[in-house]
Amino acid sequence: MPKDSKKYAILLSLLCSSLFVSLIAQDRHPSYSEVTSLDSTTSKDSATLLSNKPITLLDSISKDSLQSDSLGVDSLANDSVSPKKKKAGLTSVVDYKANDSIVFTHGNEVYMYGKGVVQFDGMELNADQIEMNMDSSLVYAVGRPDSVGDIVGRPVFKDKSGEYESETMNYNFKTKKGYITNIVTQQGEGYLTGGQTKKMENDEFYMKSGRYTTCDNHDHPHFYLQLTQAKVRPKKNIVTGPAYMVLADVPLPLAIPFGFFPFTEKYSSGIIVPTFGDELARGFYLRDGGYYFAINDYIDLALTGEIYTKGSWGINARSAYIKRYKYSGNFDLSFITTITGDKGLPDYSKMKNFKIASILYVVTS
Repeated sequence: MPKDSKKYAILLSLLCSSLFVSLIAQDRHPSYSEVTSLDSTTSKDSATLLSNKPITLLDSISKDSLQSDSLGVDSLANDSVSPKKKKAGLTSVVDYKANDSIVFTHGNEVYMYGKGVVQFDGMELNADQIEMNMDSSLVYAVGRPDSVGDIVGRPVFKDKSGEYESETMNYNFKTKKGYITNIVTQQGEGYLTGGQTKKMENDEFYMKSGRYTTCDNHDHPHFYLQLTQAKVRPKKNIVTGPAYMVLADVPLPLAIPFGFFPFTEKYSSGIIVPTFGDELARGFYLRDGGYYFAINDYIDLALTGEIYTKGSWGINARSAYIKRYKYSGNFDLSFITTITGDKGLPDYSKMKNFKIASILYVVTS
């Protein structure tokens, strides 16, 4: 065979070999579109597989991954979320006792029967029956009926602000707040009774439907001032909303839009509470009530009035003055209308009296 023919034969065999190799490579490696289609099919199959097969802790976390976990035990100490602070407990010891019995329950509650006493941080509560929760620091006190049905051992609460008797008493040691029903306490020269009362942590009281009276029989007073609502500052004053006078359980058309009753041991101005009584000729009365003006250390003024159920009434002004080592005295001015008997009957009479009186005392050396 000529040399040129051999060269062409070799080139032709090499060309055929390379063509054969390229065909084999195309069969073994799919095209880009085929690869994309295959990947999407595989993703769908894997998603279906994951949705049908539950994932367990062992499937997702291996032992090696636990060893190389980035959240170590020491990182808990530097956690940005600080633990909650525990609430402060009681600042003093709670002492309690009872004459009859003390019962403890699994709920950390204490029941005291028979002249129970609870003392805490200057506060004392006495009652015939006391219930106390040691966890919530709540105490509830109430009296008990005796053999004839009368309530004995009513709660008596004492602290630095005064002494308070009540029908029921709820008190919280931590907040020093309480809820009292039918309170009885002396404020100034009168008694504050009845109503629903809230005791605040600053020893102030907020009362609803209370009564204020100077009658000694404060359980069933002959006369009192009915208070719709009031704020009480013990040993200081009482500020009331609308109030009206009640005489022998009969409301009178004598009302005030608000009231202020100061209590102080110092020389100061204030309301003079009237006295109650009855006379055969003039009927029931409210007398010597009014207002006292403490002008200064040398002179004062008292304006008072009186009213009777049969129509009599009167007003009076009295002033006292003094000049040490020189003189002293007083001055009285009054106008009184006196009605006796029943109108239309022979014994009926009406008189008007006007009086001025003055007394002067001179100090001589």
